[in-house]
Amino acid sequence: MKHDSWTEVKEKLGKYAASQVPDMGIIGLGTGSTASAFIHALGERHRTSPLTIQCVATSQASEILALECGLPVLRKDWPKNITITFDGADAVVNNNELIKGGGGAFLREKIVAKASKRFVCMVDERKLSVHVRVPVAIIPFGGEATMNHIHEMGYKGTIRMHEGEIVYTDDGLWIFDIGLPTKENLQEIDLLLKQIPGVVDTGVFYHMATSLIIGYENGHIEEKKFEQGHKR
Repeated sequence: MKHDSWTEVKEKLGKYAASQVPDMGIIGLGTGSTASAFIHALGERHRTSPLTIQCVATSQASEILALECGLPVLRKDWPKNITITFDGADAVVNNNELIKGGGGAFLREKIVAKASKRFVCMVDERKLSVHVRVPVAIIPFGGEATMNHIHEMGYKGTIRMHEGEIVYTDDGLWIFDIGLPTKENLQEIDLLLKQIPGVVDTGVFYHMATSLIIGYENGHIEEKKFEQGHKR
């Protein structure tokens, strides 16, 4: 396949996932390139055969895209129970340990995933073999001290920047990206980091997915279901 064919894989993933959306309910929309492909595909399905759905977006970017695609979006008072959420991931470790946050929306993504009866993760096969840096959301007040505490734990990292400016999440938080040893216990590091004052959350999604949809370069799509995934 051509180098840019991974875009085609993501589009195919998005269409497959959109076909799995129930005809009615509250649908969680993730953030990132694969989630965007899903939003486009869901919008097309909704235009072709209108669904009785309302959507909850995990970022301003996803909300804008969903509205452009003709999807109804709940902006504030969404119910505590979401029917199903579809989102991507930066890495899949041990089947159902996810690292998310490349798009900076991992805090809202985790809130929405936790509120969902089902959480479907969509990835292409490249995400199965990489172990990316783990993003940590921290409060800007005392941020330097918080990052120093993380360094003292033995985890080196950098504050996320863009064109020389600090990147803020939609909730006004900094993102501190830390490197981890290959065999790091993700659940343990997630719990340890969240004990540090100033740390709001991490991009570790431990056993939260109820299923994983994988798109392969050869065009094949595989779906794995997890009994140990988060369910409500």
